[in-house]
Amino acid sequence: MNKNKILIIICTFTSIIVIALLIIFKTENYNSLSISKDKWDSIVNNRNEDLNLKINNINFNEYELIIDESKSTIYYSIISDSNNSYNPSVKYKSNNNTKIAILKDELSKEKIGNYEFKIMIYNDKSYHIYSLICTKFPTLSINYKMNKENRKNNIPINIYLFDNLKDSNNRITRSDGRMNVERNDNYMLHLELLSPGKNVRDNVISIMGMEPSSRYILTKINTLEDSNNTRYEDNHIIELFIDNTYMGLYKIEVLK
Repeated sequence: MNKNKILIIICTFTSIIVIALLIIFKTENYNSLSISKDKWDSIVNNRNEDLNLKINNINFNEYELIIDESKSTIYYSIISDSNNSYNPSVKYKSNNNTKIAILKDELSKEKIGNYEFKIMIYNDKSYHIYSLICTKFPTLSINYKMNKENRKNNIPINIYLFDNLKDSNNRITRSDGRMNVERNDNYMLHLELLSPGKNVRDNVISIMGMEPSSRYILTKINTLEDSNNTRYEDNHIIELFIDNTYMGLYKIEVLK
């Protein structure tokens, strides 16, 4: 087989992959997905609700959002100084001819917090409605790497932190590690990584501008008022999710 034929095969294969990805992942602007209440009701009235029809993956402005399936709620951590935060590009995975629609309702600073927007995934036969909550806080998602088996110490985990603070130099932090469940719904994180020799060692990183460390403590904030006592940027407050279940507001600090 000569070089030209090999090049043609490679180009054809690459084109097929690109086209497949474009079909699987759709990208539109938030406002273009917004529909009127009449159209929304028409979709709902002509289909059956199916909670097994799920939004498996959704990104706003190329950043992955966290979905709490137990509450059918999606969380959007807004970057306050971004020009397109209130009309983000929306990328989602499309299976079985599914589409996404958003009940027409303008994103705005005044609605950041507990206000619930409505977003729906649907196909020709079914629909599933999610709430969309915008937050001013960074989001931290902790997922178990195996069944936790009711353990409270040394639980293998991986973390995904999205830092939305305007002066952030590192929006995304990912790491493996271990977690201990402390008293009063608090948690201790020990971040780890594999060395080139496949040995586990401390993953010393800076989170949200704090001093570099591999050990962090998460302390539950009981009321939103507690989080507003000082500037939340200085308080290092995050929205915490464990295995994609929303746990509430927490303060994250380096463990001394």
